[in-house]
Amino acid sequence: MVTVSKSDHGKVSAQRARLLRAQAARAELKLGTERGQLVNVDAAASVIECVIVAIRAKLLALPGKAAPRVVACNNLNEVKALLDEQVRDCLTEIASIDPSASPSPLPAGHRARKAGKAAEAVR
Repeated sequence: MVTVSKSDHGKVSAQRARLLRAQAARAELKLGTERGQLVNVDAAASVIECVIVAIRAKLLALPGKAAPRVVACNNLNEVKALLDEQVRDCLTEIASIDPSASPSPLPAGHRARKAGKAAEAVR
């Protein structure tokens, strides 16, 4: 017959309670994912990266699109109105970006570095 001391019994109970808490936490995470309340961090980062890259491209294209029209302006108010229109058009294009339609073609390591650079460029 094996005898179990009170301290060993307490350790087993504590380990069992810790296991039950971990199982409950895992079940809650799984349920949250199934309900669409949680997302995969890597997938979300990839989507955000696509959006940042698209925003950067739109903003970098803005001067080239506006410059030829600015030259034809006769006064500062026309320039301001033109630039306002161009910026609003750019923002409209950005708002219509569908990140799920254009996944990044870069490998994961490159995506992370590129996303970091894109975030620095936005700052």
